Amino acid sequence: MPKKISEENLFDGILFSVQREKYQDEKEYIREFIRTKFEVVVVLPITHDGKVILVEQFRAPVRSNLIEVVAGKIEEGEIPVEAAFRELEEETGYEAGNMISLGKAFVTPGISTERSHYFLARDLRKGTPNPDEDEDVHPIEVSMPEFERMLAEGQIEDAKSLVIYGLYKLWKGEQ
Repeated sequence: MPKKISEENLFDGILFSVQREKYQDEKEYIREFIRTKFEVVVVLPITHDGKVILVEQFRAPVRSNLIEVVAGKIEEGEIPVEAAFRELEEETGYEAGNMISLGKAFVTPGISTERSHYFLARDLRKGTPNPDEDEDVHPIEVSMPEFERMLAEGQIEDAKSLVIYGLYKLWKGEQ
């Protein structure tokens, strides 16, 4: 494993910092990356009749509204499953009777420390969404075949939705 010989903080923001680190093994090299200040939960909510609850929201970095699965940061002092229950209710209004862990993964380990925890939400009860003040989130209910079509045709463009769908299919195959 390479030895870290120096590090420098290039930027420190609310959500992340940008780091530059110098390493040495057979030669010296520099890596720049984003160090996130929290981990994330990703939730695939499926109703008793097989509907998938998605959200549409504006994503400033891509300057577009995206349709995606429920997701959000894990607050300080929270464990991932608690954040999954909270984010589901905030973004969609649904409460889950059962939250099943599907795994966790680094999102883009070549440039970021961000890690996502994936959950399947079941036994849903409908309520009223309560998004964060800076979020404009709109719940969308689609059938599983419609969700699969949206993924296949590129209507859903974010990676977390693709990843959680794959994890869900693996989990379902084990049942």
